[in-house]
Amino acid sequence: MELENYFDKSYIDYICEEDKLLYKNSCGVDKISSKMVLLNKEKYFEEISTKILNNKYKFSKYKVTLISKGVNKIPRKTCTPTVKDKIVINMIKHILYDKYNDVNFNKTASSIIKEIKNIKAQGIYDSFIKLDLKEFFDNIDHNILLNKISERVEDNRILNLISDMLKTNQLYDDVSSSNNKNLLGVPQGLSISMLFSNIYLHEFDLDYENRDDIKYFRYVDDIFIMHKKDEKDKICEEIERILQRRYLLLLNNVKTDCGSLSNTFDYLGYKFSNNKIQVRDSSIRKFEKSIEDMFIKLSYKKDISDNEINRFVWLLNVKITGLLKDNKRYGWLFYFSMIDDLSILKKLDWLISKFISRFKLNEKLGNRKIKKFIRAFNEINNNLKDSKYILNLNRVTKEEKLEFLENICGKNRITLEEMEEYEFKMLYENSIYRIMKNLEKDVDKMSG
Repeated sequence: MELENYFDKSYIDYICEEDKLLYKNSCGVDKISSKMVLLNKEKYFEEISTKILNNKYKFSKYKVTLISKGVNKIPRKTCTPTVKDKIVINMIKHILYDKYNDVNFNKTASSIIKEIKNIKAQGIYDSFIKLDLKEFFDNIDHNILLNKISERVEDNRILNLISDMLKTNQLYDDVSSSNNKNLLGVPQGLSISMLFSNIYLHEFDLDYENRDDIKYFRYVDDIFIMHKKDEKDKICEEIERILQRRYLLLLNNVKTDCGSLSNTFDYLGYKFSNNKIQVRDSSIRKFEKSIEDMFIKLSYKKDISDNEINRFVWLLNVKITGLLKDNKRYGWLFYFSMIDDLSILKKLDWLISKFISRFKLNEKLGNRKIKKFIRAFNEINNNLKDSKYILNLNRVTKEEKLEFLENICGKNRITLEEMEEYEFKMLYENSIYRIMKNLEKDVDKMSG
């Protein structure tokens, strides 16, 4: 497809609908909401198409939100573009995925862990190295990235758009901001940021994945290498040299780790110990705390209504099982679906029972059923396609959406039924989006 086809108004409309881009509450520095664009999409799509095809489209400043990572840690920043920019970024993402249709840029942590497990069992390698890329996204060089993209993308209008996207200013408040362009790094929080980072290191990944003397894995900024004893220094020095010279990236030596594959080690939140694959202790503690917080939050309410109990049980069950949406898996249990030591799942089921008793909720729960981690795990690994135990949002009917908004979100049934279709869809998608974001928090930055 040519740029004219991607940015044809009807195709923009199709992709926005497919990706549900305009059904999430968001607005950037221009204060134009998704709803406003949706209601006037003919006008906005025309504007976007005309400016793109005439090479006159310019990105607005990104609105930056700082997200705390804990005490004494630098907060993570996430950039929010305007709705119009979000549409353009999404279209560019589709273009790049089409250009790289021979590459799998979306390997999951669980698929990597599965491969490590299988190779470890073969006994070819006896040692490992873990490396961390220092401030990876912030140090991606624009010229190197653009040169790599230009090997597959010939249209200068696309390359100019990507360059402008990368260099766009980041606004930290509504009053002050530097007018200097962003000259280094990929803005974090954009839907395309991960794709940029993978394109940047694609050749590096290929070089090491195709080597016979090691087994190489990378998940975002975390590298894991299986190798034969006594090769550590040579491998580390070579990787450090290549990353610095060719990619202008540095290793975070504080996080470098190495050792024997026969000893206990962890990667991406998983722990390999005594030929068992478990969840890393810190990942367990974090998840247990998030479950407890749900019970504590409910306990603060003086008079708990049936609707609040319905919502609590629904959210707790989704936290236990995770959910499926648009062929993607969300949730803690999906992330850790490669464990083979199930004792932690039994403990989590016991912990929830303990919390129910501790917070005196048995009577309030009545006949409402709390799902089990053990059963959900078995469904994920043995019956996911046909499972009715795991919530699959692709199979939800209009009536089920109505019941969700009424019973779980506390919306008035009559008001819901009187809504325009776009209003109903926007309300439902936003409600689900917030739930998915909370599920993602449970598995946020599991590497280490």
